[in-house]
Amino acid sequence: KAGVKNTANLQISGYVSGGNGPLDFTTFAADTGSGKVIAEIAHGLGLCQYGLTEFIAPDMTYIAGTGIAYYGNGQTNNLSLTRIVLNENVTFGNERVFDRLTKLVSLTPTCFKKADKITNYAFYQCSSLEGDFEFPEATLAGTQAFQGCARISSFTAPKLTTINNSAFRFCSSLTNVEVSADLSQMVNNAFGDCTSLVSFSPRIILMETIGAAFQGCTSLGGRFVLPNLVKGSQTFSGCSSLEGVEAPNLEIADSSFMYNCSSVKGVLSFSVLSNVNSTAFYGMSGITDVILPRVRVIGNQAFNFCTSLTNIDFGTGSYSIDADAFQDCTGVTDVILPDSLATVGRKPFDGCARISSVALLPAFALKDLFPDSYSEILSVAMSSNTADICAQAFEDCVSLAAVELPPGLKTVGARAFRGCTGLMVITLPDGVAEIG
Repeated sequence: KAGVKNTANLQISGYVSGGNGPLDFTTFAADTGSGKVIAEIAHGLGLCQYGLTEFIAPDMTYIAGTGIAYYGNGQTNNLSLTRIVLNENVTFGNERVFDRLTKLVSLTPTCFKKADKITNYAFYQCSSLEGDFEFPEATLAGTQAFQGCARISSFTAPKLTTINNSAFRFCSSLTNVEVSADLSQMVNNAFGDCTSLVSFSPRIILMETIGAAFQGCTSLGGRFVLPNLVKGSQTFSGCSSLEGVEAPNLEIADSSFMYNCSSVKGVLSFSVLSNVNSTAFYGMSGITDVILPRVRVIGNQAFNFCTSLTNIDFGTGSYSIDADAFQDCTGVTDVILPDSLATVGRKPFDGCARISSVALLPAFALKDLFPDSYSEILSVAMSSNTADICAQAFEDCVSLAAVELPPGLKTVGARAFRGCTGLMVITLPDGVAEIG
């Protein structure tokens, strides 16, 4: 059912049906006496079924359709192919060229000198394919282009600026990647779960928004500089070997931005960050200080299990703290909450059992804020702007020994100091008009 078009050289068209073993066009010109070589393929191998083991066409420079593997409706044949040989100048005209050739081990070339793009699903689930791949001219890696290529070890494409969704996801043996310094698009899971990825270049990425590009890259170390990043979402989630991220213009750390980046040590500082969303810095067990001078919102479980954290600087802006925001930050001993604190979720400091000193605007009961340490708190300092102390504000703070009430205080809520058995003296300012 196959045919060859009579062009300057030859193109396989139609479909090749049946056949076993290797299909070798190396000596085609001599064997046929035509002087022509097989230079192109359309859909020619799509129906070779399962017997084809090798496809050797060293003069082939263009694959027009989904010629080697895929023939539509989700179907992939040629599942017995283990070796393919093409010309080093081969280019692709469509997607799914080598889609799901799961037994393919050897592909020649590994350096595609003239391919200007890597099409969608081009090498999708070629799970046995080995080698170091180079694309000197490619500017785009399409959706799931290499997803599931679990044995490729390196990828180099110095002009590559666009990496689409899951392009290299689950490339679990991939250790080194080099792409363009002008990288402009890197979509979710571009390198997701590349667990062996150690080296990635560039380290200075100029994009303004980055999704879950490196999610699950547990071996990715070193530091990244992201000078233009405004929003990051799951970007480095699970990068447990990462040593740091510099993002001076980051405004939104979305869900799981640096989740479980446990090798980042010392101070975590973002000067213009306003929104820290749920689990953004969860499990960063190496950080000791958090400095967020312009933060407005701290989401649910944003800093859970940051067990080395001792100092938190919230700044002075109006903001809210959601439920469990600092749960199990077991190293925190002192907390300063600004006057502008507007809303507080359920038990934001749950599991922070060592807190002994609190400075705050007492609009919230301490046992709600610090359920595991309120009975150990020794001292409380209130803002000079405090006019009201809410009901049950210090109830059952049995270790509380000193409270300095501000001169502008007007009302004290019901049971505000009930059960404070260690508090011997309270001096009320002259302006107090109501005690609940």
